[in-house]
Amino acid sequence: MRLMSSLLRVGDISISVDEVRRVATKMSDVVPELSQLRDFSVADQPDLSLAVAEFVMEGGFDVMHNDLADAGASNFARDLRSLEYVNSGAHVSVVAHSYGTTTASLALAEDDVHVDAFVTLGSAGLPANLDSASDLHADAVFSGQAQDVWAIDQARGDQWAWTGRLSPEHPINPIDPEFGSHSFSVAGDGTLRAVTDHGAVTSDEGGYLDKQTESLRNVALATTGHGNLVSPYMPPAPTPLQKALIEGMTNGVAD
Repeated sequence: MRLMSSLLRVGDISISVDEVRRVATKMSDVVPELSQLRDFSVADQPDLSLAVAEFVMEGGFDVMHNDLADAGASNFARDLRSLEYVNSGAHVSVVAHSYGTTTASLALAEDDVHVDAFVTLGSAGLPANLDSASDLHADAVFSGQAQDVWAIDQARGDQWAWTGRLSPEHPINPIDPEFGSHSFSVAGDGTLRAVTDHGAVTSDEGGYLDKQTESLRNVALATTGHGNLVSPYMPPAPTPLQKALIEGMTNGVAD
């Protein structure tokens, strides 16, 4: 993450953590999802002084292990400490997606690291030793998760996050009630669209940070001090394919 000059003076800072290799050099070049988060937030709060930044890292099949996350977490924790030093009065939020949630959670468990809000989206799983929101140095933790689906399922949803959580190294699902996060809906509300893909931004505008999604609205609320207004998460019913598989394995006696 670059400590851009804009981060030194603004009151609200949102930082994206993802495994996609992309680099922002200035505000106008920031990745699309962060631009959309900023635009959505400022539209509702015109007096908001908000900057966005990103922390990027490598992805690939290595994300089934914690090695990359451990290395990225050390660097990210260093950057957060530096940000605290140069702008200690800022309201800092971290928005993490996929394996970025693994990395960010490790950073937020380190000593002398603190943020005001931490948001997980489509989590590939948090490390096994971080099984409670209280393990993270964040005043508030929020989580959004689209319905887990198989890639072959005709129903739309998040087809990849659940595969990451199969790893014994990072199996914790922050959307689970026992984790203690403030879980919010990404299923759409009739006006705002549902998340229908694992991606943050997608070609059909069904990603976690795509424009006009319920997810983006809730992230904007969570990262600007209005987390009490996020729409609540409701566990989804099984898709037709999932229901058929469950019934097949239970000889048709599933509810």
